Amino acid sequence: MDKQIPIIIGNMHLDETYHKIKKENVYRWNAKDKNTKYRLYWCLTKRKDYETGAKPLFKHLKKNCYKQFLSRKKAGQKNKIHHRQTGTLQKRIQQILQQSCRNNARSSDSM
Repeated sequence: MDKQIPIIIGNMHLDETYHKIKKENVYRWNAKDKNTKYRLYWCLTKRKDYETGAKPLFKHLKKNCYKQFLSRKKAGQKNKIHHRQTGTLQKRIQQILQQSCRNNARSSDSM
């Protein structure tokens, strides 16, 4: 029986989340197709570092989805991998506030 390989329709979303299982801290690493919400890979690790979490995730994606990346690249489509960063929302709010302060300062200068 052939191995089933998922078809990536949209962009991929990578994420690691912190959990407490039986009083132990663990990290769950996920890779999902952004459009279909299909989980491409997941694992649990005790440490949040590249060797135990991110490296196996990228290795699995390269092994199973590399041909799709190449075909999309030849077709001229961009391959995007999204990763939610801690504090992104706060940074975006600060940027918006700074822009609005600049716009208010410019409008008061022109008057």
